[in-house]
Amino acid sequence: KELILKKLMDNSFETLDFINRYAFSSSVSDGLLVDICEINPELWDCFMEEDSFSNEARLNLFEQIMKYVPVDSIVAMNGKEYLSEYLAMQYYSDIFNGVPRKKAESIILKINPIFESIQNDSTEGNLIDVVYKNNLFELTVENIKTILLAYSKITETEMESGYYSAVMKSGCTELVDIITDEIESFASKVLCKNPSNTKESEDRLVELLNNEKISLENKKYLIGISETKINDASTITNVKVIKALFESDCPSITTANIEHYVTTLALDDVDERLINYLNRNLEEFCSLISSDCLK
Repeated sequence: KELILKKLMDNSFETLDFINRYAFSSSVSDGLLVDICEINPELWDCFMEEDSFSNEARLNLFEQIMKYVPVDSIVAMNGKEYLSEYLAMQYYSDIFNGVPRKKAESIILKINPIFESIQNDSTEGNLIDVVYKNNLFELTVENIKTILLAYSKITETEMESGYYSAVMKSGCTELVDIITDEIESFASKVLCKNPSNTKESEDRLVELLNNEKISLENKKYLIGISETKINDASTITNVKVIKALFESDCPSITTANIEHYVTTLALDDVDERLINYLNRNLEEFCSLISSDCLK
């Protein structure tokens, strides 16, 4: 057996091919795979770097490793992080099917994959709890939706019209903390990737526009798609954001908002941006002038 194991450490194509075929056999549970992985932690790296193996072959070997190989050996095999990267691309609910929950949790926590997709497996392995509460997932529209549906009473309609407002309203403490810490990434990957995100509540929209961690580009995008009116433009103090606001129809037509624009930009007279804004909202502006004249 020692001679066989020594030969199986050379990571030649012939050796890798033998291990590949062995992993598909009914003998895979006999302990040889465990021995191979324990003495050859580079096995998975070499297997991934060999282009000859199909996706089916990679998936099968990976599943057998997760199922039979001890956690410490799996961790040792993650030297180039190929294991964690591969796991991150899989559905954990499928990969760990038949693997004891404690082992699956231990693997996840020790090699820290950042999962591309979250699945709500709360009625089965409940690994979503491990992935979500340890922030081991990518910020995407679908992942945020899955978390909100699993851990809150927020409806799909509520979240799709205003994801930031939905998260802040959800009561999902861990998710709120994650979003707060990674607000620029959240804005780029969730808010600005969802064209229907048009109805953030006014107070939450103001929060986003005043958040210095969010880029001006993302703020402009949010302003551009927003159907929410900002009734008090004085809540926005950044000059560049104020300019972007008045290039849209986001601010309500009020005397106070117009005065805030003029004051913030230190204008002696109306500029082209303000004229264009008033022209786009001419009916409301005329109504405002009429009501002011009657006072």
